Amino acid sequence: MTSTSDSAGDQTMRQGPGDQTTAPGADRQQTPQARIAELERRLDDITRLVSDWVWEIDAELRFTDVSERIFEITGRIPHHFIGIDIRRVGNFAGADDNAMEERFRHPFRDQTYRIDADDGTRLSFLLSSVPVFDRDSGDFIGARGTAEDVTARLSQESALRESEHFLRSIADVTPAFIAYHDTEHRFRFANRHFQRIGYEPDELIGKEMADIFDAGMMDRVKPYLARVLNGETVHYENFLDDKNGEPIFTTVSISPDIDENGKIVGYIVLSADITDRMRAEAETENARANLEQAQRLAQIGSWERDLGNDSFYWSPEMYRIFDYDPGIEQPTQEMIANRVHTDDRDRIDKAYQSAIEDQADHYAIDFRIVRADGSTRYIAGGAELTYGEDGTPQRMTGTAQDVTAARRVQDALEATKLEAENANRAKSEFLSSMSHELRTPMNAILGYAQLLLQNKKEPVSERQQRQIGQILKSGQHLLLLINDILDLSKVETGQVAFKPGEVLGESAVEECLGLVAALAEKNGIIVTNRLRDRPPPPLFADPIRLKQALLNLLSNAIKFNRPHGRVEVSAMPLSSGYIRISVIDTGIGIPEDKAAELFEPFSRLDAGQRGIEGTGIGLTITKQLVERMNGSVGFSSRPGKGSTFWIDIPAAEPGLSEQGSADEYAGKLDLEPDHGDGGNIIILYIEDDDSNMQLMKEVIGHLPDKKLVSAHSAEDGIEIARQTQPDVIVMDVNLPGMSGFDAVRLLREDRRTSAIPVIALSAAAMASDLKKGEQAGFFSYMTKPFIVDEIIATIDAALAKANGGETPRTAAE
Repeated sequence: MTSTSDSAGDQTMRQGPGDQTTAPGADRQQTPQARIAELERRLDDITRLVSDWVWEIDAELRFTDVSERIFEITGRIPHHFIGIDIRRVGNFAGADDNAMEERFRHPFRDQTYRIDADDGTRLSFLLSSVPVFDRDSGDFIGARGTAEDVTARLSQESALRESEHFLRSIADVTPAFIAYHDTEHRFRFANRHFQRIGYEPDELIGKEMADIFDAGMMDRVKPYLARVLNGETVHYENFLDDKNGEPIFTTVSISPDIDENGKIVGYIVLSADITDRMRAEAETENARANLEQAQRLAQIGSWERDLGNDSFYWSPEMYRIFDYDPGIEQPTQEMIANRVHTDDRDRIDKAYQSAIEDQADHYAIDFRIVRADGSTRYIAGGAELTYGEDGTPQRMTGTAQDVTAARRVQDALEATKLEAENANRAKSEFLSSMSHELRTPMNAILGYAQLLLQNKKEPVSERQQRQIGQILKSGQHLLLLINDILDLSKVETGQVAFKPGEVLGESAVEECLGLVAALAEKNGIIVTNRLRDRPPPPLFADPIRLKQALLNLLSNAIKFNRPHGRVEVSAMPLSSGYIRISVIDTGIGIPEDKAAELFEPFSRLDAGQRGIEGTGIGLTITKQLVERMNGSVGFSSRPGKGSTFWIDIPAAEPGLSEQGSADEYAGKLDLEPDHGDGGNIIILYIEDDDSNMQLMKEVIGHLPDKKLVSAHSAEDGIEIARQTQPDVIVMDVNLPGMSGFDAVRLLREDRRTSAIPVIALSAAAMASDLKKGEQAGFFSYMTKPFIVDEIIATIDAALAKANGGETPRTAAE
């Protein structure tokens, strides 16, 4: 912002394009410069009070001025904003660019605006704006306004929502009826356990208890409710019928909800299902005694202490927890001290003294007690303190809960966790073994299919090329599925690799339709691909993960369709910069009450009744994959009419390199006739599987000046390497006898073979295998099935290194 002086000595503060405010020259003894500085200081003070930073833009919505405070908040230098469109610097929530261009022509307040700070942090502001018009022509020439930083507030609101969701989740998984009622006995909250008696939680809200339970039930609970509304916490046993008429026996705890003014505003009910325990209690006296003991251990004792006269009040539960006779009329501090474990006494005293010194209104302390019989119990204690006007503590109110049972559960959970970890290690070993067994035959299938397409000596027909191409596509897709299934460690930790790039939506859909064609034909489903006529703009996605998501949607649309139904695939660009691909079916639809379960893992709705196979994780995986590609998944459905599922994927930015089509999978090598017997470059291949050995002979046999020497064990391979000095060694890792890891170590230690590049070619493809291979010193660690082009390129890179050429690719490349 700038200022000027007129001929009369007054100062004019220029606030923006076409708008001036004149400040009278209050102190004519000040110089114009001093007056300007004073006004700027005042303006800065006012700005700091009403907002975090201020701004001005011109008619093209480009920044013309930004206050210095923007640097303190974002770490970005103010003058870097000047001349840049405000819509390019950040983004407006809930409004597109065109809408904001019109909106700046009118005053507005509290428009959410997001900017990335210099360190990458996403900051949120509330923008308020007034338009500026030329005083002569009335043309819009810009706007000015303020920005309030609400990042912390939004974060807190998000944390609160997460906390509420977390508490709701805990309540829903707790095996008990949990409800909150107001003082008129109306439901205000209910967990999912009420489904056992035929009610969804939402349909209970607002209904009175008498609307849900029969007269007998109400007669049993009314006396307890009266006590609760008088401020008591009550515990009793009850029973009710489930939706099938079977009795459910419960142990009930009801606690009043008291507000900060001491008024009871409602009460909390927790009814734990003890049906099995009650039946066991009826069978034997011993079982009944054990259940009674467990109920006692679940109770919480309350106490009060008047610090003026050092008098105590104990609830009956306190006597039971601390193992004293309830007939003692006046408990004392010594009674507690005598029970507290000697190692915990100092901690309790320090917690109390610290709370007093800090004038804390409450504190919590966990400690142990030793009962008269010598048994140790774990207690979770806490207290609230009331102070006088002079700051002296007057009164204490507290609770003591015996949590010994919970500690025992925790110990059991630790043991269970250890067992699970051991089982997980066994699972990983099994998967690693299965990975090797599955990849070995896949290597031969895909390898020979590639050779058939690349063999110019004995070319195949066009029809056979299409058939072999389908084998390659299906085999490659099967390999990808094997990878996802076997590499559970990545799936479980959300570390599935993504390699996004430009993808042609019509090509991806066409490939997927080829893979589900047989399923559609089997079910008599007509599939229409609208992308052929109206292809969408290129997408920015991982091509493999995109096709996996599309396959899940297409297979579901076919499987859950009616006989001789239809499936249609279409695409359309969205104004948000995304492309929507929709899969529309004429199937059974999805009931409204089941929609929330649709994307839950292993949720199959009614598929089990219809004999449809599946794990119930397809849509869950689809949602996770699409979201990892910065997209989203949605659906709409009409039961009995059909459903529409769609995925929204970001559109690719212009200039990205195009992805090769799946038809190029087999590579573009111009393979010549077999020169394997007369080559002067020796490649030693160590492999115990005959089919893979034969495949490698076919590959090397078509390469000029290269000769393949083979060995079926690491021991034989090492001896051949020492005698023949091959140019490159290609070696399996899981060999009979000596492993490939031990073999590469011996080759590196021997001066005769230490310089020979060794390429690992193994079906062991777990993450741990790749890391172990990288550490072992292989030139490259490649996994089966291999792509012919890649193995030849890696061999050439190894030869280049051996001859002093360029540094080869790493195994990750």
